[in-house]
Amino acid sequence: MKLKMHLLFLIISCFSIGCATKTVSYHRYKIIKKYDKSYKFYLNDHLINLDTIFLNKSNVDKVRINRKSKCLNIYQKNKNPNFNSLHNLNITYQKTMESSDSLINIIDGILIDAAQQKSIKIEESVIKDITVLKKEEVLKSLPHARAGILIVTTK
Repeated sequence: MKLKMHLLFLIISCFSIGCATKTVSYHRYKIIKKYDKSYKFYLNDHLINLDTIFLNKSNVDKVRINRKSKCLNIYQKNKNPNFNSLHNLNITYQKTMESSDSLINIIDGILIDAAQQKSIKIEESVIKDITVLKKEEVLKSLPHARAGILIVTTK
């Protein structure tokens, strides 16, 4: 009887450990690639779209994945970080240009669709560099260009 109880306990333990929540490291692009299709993403217990948020990796405390509920929770050390929207960055940098040319947005080498621009949020502390190429500069290399380029590089 004791042997059966021990075996039953081992089987239940193995099953529950196999389905348990696990902790992974934060690598934004790997997480999006692996879990984007079927998982819901939460940032400090608030539902988010990870495709539209750029977080500072050093501010991420832990990332927990629950395979049963198909949830991925990201917890930050600083629960109230400052975010910039890509739309606001565009407005700010368009003011520094002589003309009202629109800007093409590139974040870490990825072209951001203009329709998605308002939904993109970037944690201020993750911005490493912002470069603006005016339309005149872009025309030298791309003769058919109709806009300047805003290049955001993150840490």
